[in-house]
Amino acid sequence: MVKRSIWSGVVFSTLLMFSGCGGDNAYDGTGLAGGGVQSSVSTAEIFKSLQTEVFAKHADGFVSSIATLKSELSKFEATQNETNLLSLQQSFLPLAKEWQSVEATYIAGDYDSSMRDLPILIDNFNQGKRDVTELLDNSLNAGSSNLYRNDMKAIPALEYLLFGHQATATDMLKLMTEHNGTRIDAIGVTLDYLALKAQKIANFYATDTKFVGDTEKGSDVLISVMATNAIKLKDWRIGEAGGLVAKYKDKPDPKRLQYYKSRNSTEIIRTVIKTHAEVMGVQSYENYGSFGKANGAKSEIEEIEAILNQALTLTNGIDPIEDAIDTLTVNPKVEALYDEIQKLNNTYQGAIVKALDITPDIISIDGD
Repeated sequence: MVKRSIWSGVVFSTLLMFSGCGGDNAYDGTGLAGGGVQSSVSTAEIFKSLQTEVFAKHADGFVSSIATLKSELSKFEATQNETNLLSLQQSFLPLAKEWQSVEATYIAGDYDSSMRDLPILIDNFNQGKRDVTELLDNSLNAGSSNLYRNDMKAIPALEYLLFGHQATATDMLKLMTEHNGTRIDAIGVTLDYLALKAQKIANFYATDTKFVGDTEKGSDVLISVMATNAIKLKDWRIGEAGGLVAKYKDKPDPKRLQYYKSRNSTEIIRTVIKTHAEVMGVQSYENYGSFGKANGAKSEIEEIEAILNQALTLTNGIDPIEDAIDTLTVNPKVEALYDEIQKLNNTYQGAIVKALDITPDIISIDGD
């Protein structure tokens, strides 16, 4: 279970240190460490850039990817062959990637209570005690596409409906046609469910002004979300499968990987890392990293960039990670990647501690 703390005032103070005296609404930096080159870009412009270039872009991409999968489902339903099945399955990865990018920087729940539970309704990976595959099989074997629980319509359920347990194309085609195509109907129900939630997120980012309008809360929320996401990446998406966390110490099992059924886990890990780089790394648009480097936190931001680059390099050596882990052995690069993401979280927190000359126990983000 991941518990996200709210670092009240801490991250905003860091951003004030970053901004120095640039812009009409800038803080004068009195009493804070740092300094360095001053930026002419205002804090509000930085937040607007992030909302447009990262949050809204991926939310819109999530909506579009669902529509694409729906279109491929219609083609497959009309002509049920392996070629169309493979096209349908291939449309799943873009959907999963866009969702994981949305989740990595999901700040909407902190501004609108109706948005708070959307992530777990969309993706209940590692949350909940029921085996969704068993629930789905019970319904499908009864010839019913009545997916009566939310977790039966979430992304892990969609992955199972499309891929089974790493089923071959031949076997999957057979499953699709059983019970008068009930599985096809269930995929349609799942996509309709996800489309409604994806559109709600896209609408929020298209119209929200609170994130840009309140930079104190915005900076607090953004870095809290990203640090927590780094913990999920380390523990949930790498550590549990690799037997690297206390709960499963020295008991690796690739079936714990998030996208084991579709063998897409490495692509998703890579996507999450790239999304962090969109916020913190060198980009064509202004972001938290570029602004920080120009205003007194150059070394901290460069350390994050180096960690993200190294993490991406490591993913190339474990692609797919499903083949890098079995119940007896784990590729050493899996543990190296785990350690690198731990550095990422430490650096997020360490940069704040250093900038404000505070003790580390002020920040509390726990993962198990």
